[in-house]
Amino acid sequence: MAKGRILAIDDEEFFRTFYRDLLEAEGYYVRTAASGRAALTCLHSEDFDLVVDSDIPLLPAARIAQILRANPRTEGLACIFIGREGEEIADFQRHRDQIVPRPCNREQLLLSIAAFFSRRERTEQVDRQEKEVAGSLDQISLVDLLQAGSEPARPTFALGRNDRRALRRLLAFSATRFTGEPSPEEVA
Repeated sequence: MAKGRILAIDDEEFFRTFYRDLLEAEGYYVRTAASGRAALTCLHSEDFDLVVDSDIPLLPAARIAQILRANPRTEGLACIFIGREGEEIADFQRHRDQIVPRPCNREQLLLSIAAFFSRRERTEQVDRQEKEVAGSLDQISLVDLLQAGSEPARPTFALGRNDRRALRRLLAFSATRFTGEPSPEEVA
């Protein structure tokens, strides 16, 4: 299985071959496109994780980024643009996209790509952990949640005015006493 799916865009055959050979050797699935039209066709027919773009004449990086962000299917797709040092590109998102200064060497490009996939994996891992916690909490009964971490028969809650009334109706315990603390909205 490939490490990730990358679309490499360049109008020169030499660089398309360079990107394909370099990235496939590292375990990535790579498609190349020689023009903006070919790149857009690939983006609409396949799913990619990353676009590596080397400023093609008829469809500059700013326009590719604009097209990607406007399409719900590709709005989350990250770009690595190989361009001039200090160049700013409209619609590039610094937390997702990256500009690698030209001329770039193979190690620099591979590090940028590896860093992207590493960040994405860490983000997905955190998302999975959050879902696991939410899934675990969904499986606990309301009574157990209310008593968690409190002294037996004397739980303490921070509840708003409407929350207290609803909780009293839910709990209908005659022997249980609880205390309510004003919520931040009530204090202000």
